[in-house]
Amino acid sequence: MFSNSMTWNKILNTLSFFRYSIRYRLMMYFLILVILPIFLLTYIIYNRSAETISENITTSIQNNLSLVVGSIDQKIGDINTIASFIYLNPKLQNILSSGRPANEAAVINELSNLDKILQDYYVPNTSSPRIQPKLYMQDRPEYFQKNFTDNIANMESIETTEWFQTIPFRSDYTVIGIYKDKDPLTRVSSLRFIKRVYALRHIQIPFSALLTIDLDLDDIARNLNSLKPSVNSTIYLLDDNNRILSGPTKDTDQTRKIWSYIQQKAPEWKSQLSFSSSIGGTAHLVSYRTIPLTGWKVISVSPMQDLNGKLMAFRKIILFVLGLCLLIAVILSFLMTNDISSPIRQFVKSMSYTKTGNLTMPIMYKRKDEFSIMFNSYNAMILQLDEMIQKLYVTENRKKKAELDALQAQINPHFLYNTLDSINWLAIDHQAPDIVKMVTALSDFFRHSLSKGKNIITLQEELKQAESYLIIQQVRSNNRIQYQIEVEEELLPCLTVKLILQPLIENAIHHGIEKRRGPGMINIKVTSLEPGKLQFQVLDNGAGADADKLNEQIAVKQGESEPAHSFGTRNVKERIQMWFGDAYGLYYIKHEGPGVLAVIELPIVHQMEEINHAQDDHSG
Repeated sequence: MFSNSMTWNKILNTLSFFRYSIRYRLMMYFLILVILPIFLLTYIIYNRSAETISENITTSIQNNLSLVVGSIDQKIGDINTIASFIYLNPKLQNILSSGRPANEAAVINELSNLDKILQDYYVPNTSSPRIQPKLYMQDRPEYFQKNFTDNIANMESIETTEWFQTIPFRSDYTVIGIYKDKDPLTRVSSLRFIKRVYALRHIQIPFSALLTIDLDLDDIARNLNSLKPSVNSTIYLLDDNNRILSGPTKDTDQTRKIWSYIQQKAPEWKSQLSFSSSIGGTAHLVSYRTIPLTGWKVISVSPMQDLNGKLMAFRKIILFVLGLCLLIAVILSFLMTNDISSPIRQFVKSMSYTKTGNLTMPIMYKRKDEFSIMFNSYNAMILQLDEMIQKLYVTENRKKKAELDALQAQINPHFLYNTLDSINWLAIDHQAPDIVKMVTALSDFFRHSLSKGKNIITLQEELKQAESYLIIQQVRSNNRIQYQIEVEEELLPCLTVKLILQPLIENAIHHGIEKRRGPGMINIKVTSLEPGKLQFQVLDNGAGADADKLNEQIAVKQGESEPAHSFGTRNVKERIQMWFGDAYGLYYIKHEGPGVLAVIELPIVHQMEEINHAQDDHSG
């Protein structure tokens, strides 16, 4: 179970979207936000358009079928009107009401009159379909002997035919079906309409003649073909018994499949309808309408592939527009993501240089946007960081140099102490108290100066070391130099940098007291000026000096041109600032009396941890 969980986690991590670059993710986000609405909108538009086009096609086919139905209705109505006119023709009724012709002349006269009557209603094959009426007279055997006209014949000539025997006894008119003329030269296919004719003036005569009217089928077929929805469409005209009255002339495998399909389904069809169906493995749109007067059906069968020509053209346009939108979306996403990710890549590149320690390559960015604010802050940060590193480097170098100077100034403690101890015993043996005093002071001076290698000592130790130096100078000057040390008792445990008073005392003696006559006086005073600050004052009564000039000399940085006599005081200031920061150090102030007043300021600290904390605060 645990193994399956680990496997799924690996798969999810592999497929995680956030493994890719921000440019790739932004591009994907943009494309998703753009492409999804485009696809959805395209899908909706295409479906709605496809439905509209299909509805329009179906409506167009039904309208065409309505035109066919209207045209056939009109033709049937015309034939019915012609049949009625012929039926009610007074001349025809006179002939039908008269008896049989008495002689041959009367027969010829009757045939001539009847043919003339039918010729008045004959419609030749012009712009309208050809309509040809014929009349079969009852009880006229003498017509067999006369070949006067083809439009008039004896009833006996057709009584044995199948179509005659199927004529209903009572019917306004009857359609027999497809009829082909016997003339081998014409062989015209027609639809035959039949009407029984009675002698209206002699009701007792039940049946006088049979009127047939032939309608040219080729004209109907041409009319149907002109309304086909597509080239490969087929239109059928079926009678009320679902027999073909008109249909395709070519006998192909596809037309046979369509006719087989119609034979199976047509008996179930009523009124009108359009639907899609598979015929022979091919999708077709089947539409039909029923002619109310006759019960005939007009059926249109069209391949969907032909009908969808407009839809396919519209689909190509949709695909082209969709592809164009996708191309524009990809280009825009590339430009947009490059516009956003380019500053980020520039930032990452700059950070890689910074990682190697190169802090001198700021980001050059000219735009005025959020990135410019970030890059300006970043440039300021690396500049400040470079300055801090340089400052720390200089400080460390100064610290190492100061430690090296202190190390070089150290003398082997054991050798020095043993030598001074031997001199002290010799002075005691020779009863030389001044030598004993001076050697003891010198021993204490070096002991406090070395301080076991420590740089930080207590204030008490620093004052003791300064006093030992003053004792040595006092003995050396034969008590010409006097001193006074004032300090608050509670300040003695405070920590300070060692050897900060001795250089000031040395300068006061060599550059002040020794340059004037008379006794010299050095006053050392240690006080707390304000909470947290310790102040040293070293005042002499020597020749004096310009305080501003002295401050300028100790302000000179290490390595710059500097007076040799200011090295010690400048070293004091630098060591104080190295340990406690730039807020503290050494400076001179003007003094109204003789001599020079030197002032040292330090923070009041009692533990080394406080010194380290002060270093961190001032380095930040």
